[in-house]
Amino acid sequence: MAFDFIGTIATVRADIDACIASLYEAASALIGLSAPFEAFKEVYREKAIKYRRARLESHREIHNRVWIREALEGLGCSVGDEELDELVNSYFKPYMASLRIPEETKSILRSLRGYKLGLVSNFTHPELIFSCLDKHGISGLFDCVVISGSIGWRKPHRRIFEHLLGLLEAAPEEVLYVGDDPIYDIDGAKAVGMKAVLIKGSALTEGSYYGIDPIEEPKFEPDYRIGSMKELMEILSRDAI
Repeated sequence: MAFDFIGTIATVRADIDACIASLYEAASALIGLSAPFEAFKEVYREKAIKYRRARLESHREIHNRVWIREALEGLGCSVGDEELDELVNSYFKPYMASLRIPEETKSILRSLRGYKLGLVSNFTHPELIFSCLDKHGISGLFDCVVISGSIGWRKPHRRIFEHLLGLLEAAPEEVLYVGDDPIYDIDGAKAVGMKAVLIKGSALTEGSYYGIDPIEEPKFEPDYRIGSMKELMEILSRDAI
């Protein structure tokens, strides 16, 4: 069995504007960024859209440090690698501070120890996901964790799901995948032959913020639709999966 992370297991309530503001404040203090906030925000948005569109077309992961650096250099700031790492963490600070994993979800995951469990996340900065799993005491529940920032491919590309299957040492038809996005999660999992559950999600949709969400319609229907993790347990107890 495998799960998406953001929007499926974890809820995030951060305002993207707050993340950009956090980045701006850090850049001002760390590398002397002097441009007004609105000017920085406009340049940052332009670069973010550029690289996010490239990701949508290729499904190759591009770390957000790429467009952070390009935006800052476009405003006349030189950024070293160590400084860039600090700036990336500053961007994600409000995001990670708002991340929650419900206790009920943790309890359900613990009850699934009879299954091999995998986690698959589209996230540029893998260190933060591992830190979050540790912080919430659930890192030991997963047999494998696959993050796009580590392997270079993003959902729904089949390579990220095939990587998961290899780590789980399972055939596609043996894996039930749970995610909240009809394209990234359901299409991706079904295309390689997994059964898939679409859960009502709670992810912060950056694509909507930038106006570049995928425009295509989902190609596959999920095997199940649920409103909560509790309903997943009902499916497992009812159906032979």
